[in-house]
Order: sequence, then C-alpha cells, then structure tokens
Amino acid sequence: MIISKKKIFLIILSSLIFLIFNNFFYNFYFILKSDYQKRMTYHYGYCNDSGYGFIKDIYDKYKIDKNIRIVNYLENPNSEWFFYNPNKDFIKNKLIILNLKNYEKIENNILQIKNQNLEKYKYKIIENHKNCYFLENIND
Repeated sequence: MIISKKKIFLIILSSLIFLIFNNFFYNFYFILKSDYQKRMTYHYGYCNDSGYGFIKDIYDKYKIDKNIRIVNYLENPNSEWFFYNPNKDFIKNKLIILNLKNYEKIENNILQIKNQNLEKYKYKIIENHKNCYFLENIND
C-alpha cells in the first residue's frame, strides 16, 4: 500500500496546525527554560489564585516540616495539597490565609478577622505580602 505525497502532506499539515493551536511549541520552550518552582508559581500564582509561591516561601523561610492549615478566600480548591503530608500533624497555632479582603482591622501587627468559620478571632501577623498572611494564633 503506497501513500501518496498529497496524503502525507495533509497529515503533516494537519499535525502542524494541531500543535500550533495547542501551544505545543511555547509550552515545550517554557518547560525547557523554567524550573519547577517558577512553573508552579506561574500557573498557581504567588499571592493570588492558589498562592503557591507565597506558601512555598513560608515553608522554605521558616523551615516548616509539618502541615499548616491554609484558608483561601477565593473559590479555588484548597491549597493545602501543595505541601500536605498525611504522615504529619498540623501545626495548631499557625495559619496561612490567602486572598483576604474582609477583615475588621490590623492594629499593632494583630489581625482581627470577620469570618466566623475560623476557630479563633485574633492572629499575630508573622509575615504578609499584599493580601496573603502567615499568622499565629494569639487567643490561647
């Protein structure tokens, strides 16, 4: 069975069009040029969306080896899965909040949150970037 040159040309052309429409060449270049952390931050955000970059920086800077509760105020899947380890416990007095927009006040580095879904009400700000916070519970 001999395939004609016309059929070969159409197969190559349709394959090339398919690759272009799916950004294959850009995606291939991006994967080669960027390391894993940069790609994850690009797709999941630093202090927006899922906040991967901020969470990664907190885990690295404070050398955290346990799970931390993470609350994201956007309608995104829970961001705890980035670093969740089922064999480790959660740190009870620490919390990461992403995309926080509504809070009562920040005074003397103390954040008071309006949302009653959180167990505690007052948190000491350990670190923040825009509307992302790494907090410590001070109600104990």
